[in-house]
Amino acid sequence: MFCDDCKKHPATFHLTKIVNNVGTEIHLCAECASQRMGDNFFTEPPVIVANIFSSLLPIQGPKPIKIKEQCGFCKLNFQEFINSGFLGCSECYKYFANLLGDFLRKIHGTNQHLGKIQKRRGRKIQLRRDIQHLREDLRKAVQIEDYEKAAKIRDKIKKMESEIGE
Repeated sequence: MFCDDCKKHPATFHLTKIVNNVGTEIHLCAECASQRMGDNFFTEPPVIVANIFSSLLPIQGPKPIKIKEQCGFCKLNFQEFINSGFLGCSECYKYFANLLGDFLRKIHGTNQHLGKIQKRRGRKIQLRRDIQHLREDLRKAVQIEDYEKAAKIRDKIKKMESEIGE
């Protein structure tokens, strides 16, 4: 892909501008990018994802707290996660669950996975989600004193729980 401005050099900068939910892409070579954005564009410090993540963690303050916990699987310690913004393995989520809960809620709105589900394990996960929604419906039904509806929901929850072996 060549530069959108000079059409001579390969584009090494790919910028996306979004205005009113409409995105436009610009592909520029280093020379044209320097002309468009000025030389200070290249000398300003880059945005580091880890800095963004660490600013969301509850470990901030005048004296950052050093947490010495580490993953039992990959041996990544929590301070390394704060510095890099990357967990070492899937087990890190379990080892740092108590520290990551608020952090994940701030970023994603929840600390539970709500995305795609593997087909072979999907039935149980979907049942658990349905049970969670039904429990909320049960709570609402009891709150408004609709006990017949609450009893039906309770029975449905028990049936679903028996399907997944809980």
